[in-house]
Amino acid sequence: LKPVKLDYTAMAAIGGQDIEIGLAFELSKAVRGGRNIWRLITAQTSDMGSAVDTFDVDQASLLPLYRGIKQGGTTVKLDFSETEIVGKMAMGANEMPLTTKLDAPVYGSDAALELVMIALPLAPGYKTSLRTFDILTQSVKVMSLEVTGIENVTVPAGTFEAYKIELRDMSGEPGGGTIYIGTGAVRQVVRSVMQLPAMMGGGTITTDLKAVK
Repeated sequence: LKPVKLDYTAMAAIGGQDIEIGLAFELSKAVRGGRNIWRLITAQTSDMGSAVDTFDVDQASLLPLYRGIKQGGTTVKLDFSETEIVGKMAMGANEMPLTTKLDAPVYGSDAALELVMIALPLAPGYKTSLRTFDILTQSVKVMSLEVTGIENVTVPAGTFEAYKIELRDMSGEPGGGTIYIGTGAVRQVVRSVMQLPAMMGGGTITTDLKAVK
């Protein structure tokens, strides 16, 4: 892993409508509570508005320490430990506490989970499972991961040789998808085709790498 700035273009297909989304991703080194961390900031823009999602994860273990989301008038802040996740959701003047007890550590979801996948010893045939925390359902999900091969993928940023990864929710619920991670010395997600949860209307979102800064 190394600090990087990436631009993506995404298309969400929901209920027969296509929604174009711009994503700017930045990975940087920082310090939180005396610990060396990776800070992942994802800024999202679309006709539906904008959002900023910040993840702080431990540099060594990649386990999450903090997540903050700001979208319109709503903010979510979560602090992670190995035994619980504690935080709050604020909508204007209204606040709702959020607490989830854990029987084992979890990885983050979304960009934080992609960071974990990038760091794995990927190779065709590689399989593992990952425990993640889903912020929408406030629950722990166990995802199966399998590298099903290597393919050439063409996106706006160019053509990349990439590991093809199938990610599935082991409970059988909708979720997961196909993720392509470049095989180069500096890995990055070059394309993903992910299922959207039912509470977001179902459908899929396809994300392609647009530029490496």
